[in-house]
This record gives sequence, structure tokens and C-alpha cells, in this order.
Amino acid sequence: MTSREDAFPSGWSTCVTKQTGARPSGRRTRGTVVVQMRRACIHRLRNALYHWSRVATQRDPYLRHRYVQLRARGTRDATALRIVADGLLRTACAMLKTATMYQSRAVPAEASPSLRMA
Repeated sequence: MTSREDAFPSGWSTCVTKQTGARPSGRRTRGTVVVQMRRACIHRLRNALYHWSRVATQRDPYLRHRYVQLRARGTRDATALRIVADGLLRTACAMLKTATMYQSRAVPAEASPSLRMA
């Protein structure tokens, strides 16, 4: 049996985000940066990650607050969901590494009462 550090080498979470399509691909042309959806990924994982982040913003009060904050700053819907999905992946990777269960964070006090689902 190997230790957890051997099972999850450094940089594996970056590989997971690339394979799921959470990290966009970009190219630079004469000072202009074009960011596109990653197509070289596992499409079923990308689709599952999209729905996971979409449902998480509906059900988890903290992630809902984060999504509303991002949208208020002018972030597009797809970008805000990708940021939420990236956070969910980081959390899932940390949970696997430390063998812990998920616990949602509390919604900040300055959030509107409609975001605090009882």
C-alpha cells in the first residue's frame, strides 16, 4: 500500500483541471489573447463538471454567494461557472488527499438574506 503523497503526486490537480476542461485554452497573437473552451479534454467530464458547478450554485449557499459576487463584477455566466467549478475541483482534490468529508463554508454576513438558504 502506498502513502497518500505517492498516490497523488504534485501537479496532479492541474492535470485533472485540464482533462475536465475547467482550464481554458488560449493563444496569443500580436498582443491579442484569445481564450477558448478547451476541446482537448474528456467531454463527458467537462459536461459533468459544468452541471456540478451549475447545481452547486443553486444548492450551496456559499457557492451561490460566490457566483453572485462574480456576476456582479461583470463576469460572464460561463466564466463564473468555470471559476466555481475550478474551486470545486480544488476542494475535491484536497478532500481526496486528506481523506476528509465536504463541509460547506458559511455565507458572509454582508450577503443578502435571500442567499442564506435555511
